[in-house]
Amino acid sequence: EEALILFPILSGGNDRSLSANHWTLLVLDVANEHWRFLNSKRPRKSTQKDKYLLDAEKLVSFL
Repeated sequence: EEALILFPILSGGNDRSLSANHWTLLVLDVANEHWRFLNSKRPRKSTQKDKYLLDAEKLVSFL
């Protein structure tokens, strides 16, 4: 049985001067114990670190 848990995240991109302004999605695939992070602002082939990823990593560390 497939089970996904969705964690919507409202973030400012780790810029303390900005208020939260962008939604991303963290997904836990329970059966496979696999996390996936989705960010519509990040190009798929980008080599730059995703500035919104740190918020997702913090959330995973709490769970």
